[in-house]
Amino acid sequence: MNHILSIVGVSLFIATGPGAQEPADPPVVKATTCEIRLLVDASYDRDDVKFDLDVERGRLHNWLERDGEALIASDVSNIHLFNVRSAAAGGPANSQLRWFSRVVEPRVDDPKRWDHAYSSFGDPAIFPAYDEEQLRVGPSEQLRYLVEFFAVNMHAKGFSTDDIDPASFKAVKSGTGKSAIGFAMRGDRRTDFGNWTEKYRDRRLAMMIDGLVVSAPVLRERIEGDGAISGNFSKTMVEKLIPGLIEAAKAGAVSAMTEVLRAGQGGPLPSSADPADIRAMQSADAMVQAEKRLQELIKSGKLTGIDQILTFAEISDWLYEDGIKGMPKQLNKFDGKKVMMTGFMLPIDEVENIKEFLLVQSLWSCCYGQPPDINGIVRIVMKGKSRIDYQFEPIKIVGDFKIEATSEDGYCVDIYQLYADKVEVIR
Repeated sequence: MNHILSIVGVSLFIATGPGAQEPADPPVVKATTCEIRLLVDASYDRDDVKFDLDVERGRLHNWLERDGEALIASDVSNIHLFNVRSAAAGGPANSQLRWFSRVVEPRVDDPKRWDHAYSSFGDPAIFPAYDEEQLRVGPSEQLRYLVEFFAVNMHAKGFSTDDIDPASFKAVKSGTGKSAIGFAMRGDRRTDFGNWTEKYRDRRLAMMIDGLVVSAPVLRERIEGDGAISGNFSKTMVEKLIPGLIEAAKAGAVSAMTEVLRAGQGGPLPSSADPADIRAMQSADAMVQAEKRLQELIKSGKLTGIDQILTFAEISDWLYEDGIKGMPKQLNKFDGKKVMMTGFMLPIDEVENIKEFLLVQSLWSCCYGQPPDINGIVRIVMKGKSRIDYQFEPIKIVGDFKIEATSEDGYCVDIYQLYADKVEVIR
């Protein structure tokens, strides 16, 4: 698709004209998970966690100008590629902040007008990717939706599908008479939810389905345990969304994932029952098992042409400071060696025909919790004319390992590089 994200005040539009293709449709929400979280607030100060929204907005703007515009235009969920960047690499300054997308679509009851845009309320935690003229003119064949980004506080407590009684999801009417999704917290979570809503009264929330913000109401009173997810929903949309939420709440997949992931991966876990997370869990387990088999093949002499399997545990088990300062001297033995590594791919700029990308041990530590330090990231460079498309599954890479601090704009962005001869998906 020929999408362009113009940063003149940051403005998303779909290109038209000779050779332009049809504009893309908005993302489809399937309702496999929902979350209720707080937006970032400058007054938040707990456990020494504070936020500077001027700084955070500036960093997001810079990323959109430099790398993010095409990625967001092709898929609004690609905002996670900004979230996983470390502060040194130009990502969020505070690792407890994550930006999430909201798609502003034509109103269900009046397709010639946009649904309300929350960024017009002046909340600094909401960043518009459109200009006022686009909002005023309204939808067209060339402009089917707008995008705005919400800064979500990942340090503060939140609630998800796992906290909701599956039988409680039902079609209701919002306070303004629009179609909405009613829900009720599980019995053991009702008091927690009531206390939480009382504590954060007059704060704006992010109501999210499948990682997209669908509404951002302000808490006006204590909610004892029953609520509603409103949005730009028609009655038919609500009826289609509810079955997925019921199944997600029934699945209880998070508790099953927890033990497997903590045993094999460690680190923070996604707080949802999203089938994509379950698939990722299975992929992670496949990677762990493959790494064990590869180690055995090397020991038996059946796998030749490489010096060793290099693990993230070996390269990241030290307190990172700056560049290679403080790096244990024994790591120098890997410099220049032909190694095999396994991990997950994080694109830097492109998602197709990729020349360089980042390799990390766990997608969860990147996307759902504390991003890894620089010593937990390896920059992969495809040799010669070789290229690869984005792979969700775990991969194994054979190549020449290099230790060298790389700086951009005065910041160290990586210290490990792997020049890849071969990249394969682990099956």
